[in-house]
This record gives sequence, C-alpha cells and structure tokens, in this order.
Amino acid sequence: GSSLKHKRKKSLIGWALRRGYSSQSEGKNQPDSASSKLFGQPLTSVCTDGNLPRPVMDLLCVLYHEGPKTLGVFRRSANAKNCRVLKERLNSGHHVPLHGESVFTAASLLTEFLRKLPGSVLGCELYEDWMEVMDSDDLQDRYALAKVLEKLPQESRSLLCYVFGILHSIHKHADVNQMTAANLALCIAPNMLWRSSPSSAEQESHNNLEVAALVRFLIESSPTIFGDEVEST
Repeated sequence: GSSLKHKRKKSLIGWALRRGYSSQSEGKNQPDSASSKLFGQPLTSVCTDGNLPRPVMDLLCVLYHEGPKTLGVFRRSANAKNCRVLKERLNSGHHVPLHGESVFTAASLLTEFLRKLPGSVLGCELYEDWMEVMDSDDLQDRYALAKVLEKLPQESRSLLCYVFGILHSIHKHADVNQMTAANLALCIAPNMLWRSSPSSAEQESHNNLEVAALVRFLIESSPTIFGDEVEST
C-alpha cells in the first residue's frame, strides 16, 4: 500500500517537472487574496490538498530544466530589483508567469521561499535528530534518515523531494555548471535548517558547517533517500 503510493508520488513528481507544472494547473482557481501570501507562511497553509503552490512548482520547473546546464547556479546573484518585484507580485496573489525568467532569479526566489518558511523546511525541532544521524555510524543507513524525514509534515517531505532531486541533478552535471554538492550545500544549507535558539556568532558558524554537511549528504544521496524519479532527465 504505502510503498506503492510512495512510488506513484515519485513518478508524478518526475512527470510534473518534465512536463512543466503550469500547463497542468492552468484551470485551477487562484487562491483568494486573503490567503494568497506566499513567503513567510507555514508550508501547510500555502499548500492545497497537499499540493505545493503553483508558483513554487513553476520555480522548480525552471531550475529542473535550466539548472544543470547553468554555470554557477545558486551561487551567482540574480537581478535584485527583478526579484523584489516578482516577490511582491507573488505575495499579492497575482499569477506571475515564471517560465521566461532567468534561472538565477528562480534560484534566488526559491532560496528566499525556503529561508522564510517558519521553523525551516528540515524542521528546527529536528535539528538534534539530524545531527545525531550525521554523527552516528549509521550514516550509510538511509532508514535512519528516513525516520527523521517521516517526522516532517507531508508537505515538507514533498518539497524536499523536489528540491533535493533537482540539486542532485545539478551536482551530477558539475563538470558543466561547476556546482558540486559541496558548493550547492554552502549556498543553500543556511536556508534549509537552523537552531531555533539564538547562538553566538562562533556557534552560528559551527551550526552552518554542520547543516552544510547534512545538506551535502542529502544532495549526494538523494536517489537513495528520495527515489531517483526527479533527477532522471
């Protein structure tokens, strides 16, 4: 049952990214303006029926198609003014066609979306659980990681499946884009997990390195942990 459902979810995820999400959701109603704010909201409140918001899927589509062949994706800066305008439009509930946007803009907006998620996509409350797995001898045991993942809401697991599938695909083409798993992790990790309690600058720096090591491992092991449907191109 659940294993089959999991496989079906994976194949739907790969299909959605290959096909381009907008075309399949064109007829769906836009959220009403009262609930249309996208950034800084809990993931569960911006997802409908467990589905990720359409603008997020559109950003993921751009990254899926363009990211692996783009030099310095996630590291090079996007046009700040353009990102600010797009973010304001997305936050006000407008339909914003994102498919013509630069891959750097897509990377910047996705990173911003992750950074603003309350409690982080990997779950601040699970920080110690993640670090325990990283410190243990079970690091190669995907079930240890799966146990931590299972504690996250379904919407977070869904988003992570897309994000890490895409990051793995970029990492696989590092000879073209120069973005290895280590480089990607340094760019994106601080936006994916943090300690909920404030820490000193020195502790903060140590935390960032810990999280980067975790994110690097998740990128490299993505097909094993999340399935390989997303990253197959």
